[in-house]
This record gives sequence, structure tokens and C-alpha cells, in this order.
Amino acid sequence: MKFLGKLLLTLLLLALLALVIVYVVLQTHRAANRVTSWVNDNTDYQLTLGKIEHSWSEADHIVFSDVTFGVKGQPLTLAARKISFGLSARQLTEPSHFASLELEGGTLNLLPGNSIAVPFMADVLQLRTMALQSQDGDWLLNGQQINGGITP
Repeated sequence: MKFLGKLLLTLLLLALLALVIVYVVLQTHRAANRVTSWVNDNTDYQLTLGKIEHSWSEADHIVFSDVTFGVKGQPLTLAARKISFGLSARQLTEPSHFASLELEGGTLNLLPGNSIAVPFMADVLQLRTMALQSQDGDWLLNGQQINGGITP
């Protein structure tokens, strides 16, 4: 019985060590390059990531730095200095649904030639110092230094 307890404790500690190693490795520049390569090779989207970050002071957020995103062969839809995805318990049942999405320091281009169906949803869209370009029929929207949020 003592041996079984020691074995389970050892396995638990090894699993915890593996999680810590994965957590640290995911925040490297190399991991961001791997995610970029996987998305570009396996989807119709074009993505570049500078860095993936997580902080325990904001444990419910994952931050991507220096991001560009769009559909292959079309102009970029998004270029941002920082994107923060807010996580929630809802992710357990709907992994592509986020509590919040904050875009900071870049351009969001929603012109008809490059509008895309993004494969995720968020309860809140927050823009911080973003440029926004959009067109609906004859109505053209072109905004600079936009700070605001949208809640459906």
C-alpha cells in the first residue's frame, strides 16, 4: 500500500512538472512561431504572432503581441500591437467563445473585399487606440484612435 501511494505521488508530481514546462514553453517566441506556422499551413487564414503571454495577476487573460490576421490572398483584416482574450468557464463547453476580446494599437479593416467569418466569438469587443475602416453600401466609416467597446 505504501508503494502505491508513493507511485501515485510521483506520477502526480511528474504531471505537475510537465504542466509547468508546457506553460513556460508556450510563452516563448518559438511557440508563437509554431502556432503561426500551424494556422498558416492548416487553415485558410494568414496569421503572424510576435509573442504569447500569460500573467498570474490576470489569470483569466491570454495576450498575443504583434498580431496580423487575414484571409490568404486578401488584404489584412487585423493588425494589432496587442490582443487580449478573456477566458471564462464557458470555454469548457464552447472553446471558441471568449468572455472578452480586446484589440489595442492597430487597424481593423472590415471593407467588403476582406470581410471574413472569424472562427470565434466574444461577449465583449473592446477597442483601444485602434483605426477602424468599414463600408456598408455607400456609407464609408474611417476612424482613427478609437477607444470603445461593443457588447451584444
